[in-house]
Amino acid sequence: DDRLNIGINYEIRNMSVVDTKGNPYLENDSTIIGKEGGLTSGLGFAVSWDTRDNNFFPSRGGYYEAYTSNFFEFIGSDFNYNKSVLDLRHYWNPIFSHVVALQAYLLNESGTPPFYDLGLLGGSRLMRGTIMGRYRDKTYYVVQSEYRMPELVWRFGLILFAGFGDVAPSLKRITISNVKPTYGFGIRFRFDELEKVEIRMDVGFGKGSNGIYFDINQAF
Repeated sequence: DDRLNIGINYEIRNMSVVDTKGNPYLENDSTIIGKEGGLTSGLGFAVSWDTRDNNFFPSRGGYYEAYTSNFFEFIGSDFNYNKSVLDLRHYWNPIFSHVVALQAYLLNESGTPPFYDLGLLGGSRLMRGTIMGRYRDKTYYVVQSEYRMPELVWRFGLILFAGFGDVAPSLKRITISNVKPTYGFGIRFRFDELEKVEIRMDVGFGKGSNGIYFDINQAF
């Protein structure tokens, strides 16, 4: 069944920078916002529409979410900035139990966000294969796809993925020439047949980097 959810979004995080670990930017650059940590407290609006046939291993339908967070001093934040996120996912079942999945993700910030709440390229869910945090900025976009082949041998399955993305100071300054690719493969083990819950291992390759990721459930 289709599920529409509308509500209030609230984010809070208290960050302490205890050890800079010799990072020259944190130690010497006085212009970095949040270099000594601080409290982020943001209030906003959230809406999502869910038409997936299964939350853990969707084969049809989609999940579409948008939310905003506004960080102001009057609600306790040490920083003044706005954050907007758009997350669009869709799933197709072309043959047998195979699934094609597509995701488009966009984060956009304005104001003066601390460096640790900027869009971070990489990680176990977006732009796998890119070292997380090597590229960060106020605007962050990713388009990625997966081809999922569950239970090829007993409870083991295989996935192939590819995508691209980048960060930029603003939406207007996104340039195609700087786009960064990502691709790789993954192995899945389904330990819950009823709910279709899986353990995953992904091997990703990015621009001049790679990574191996272990997690539960799909990347998106």
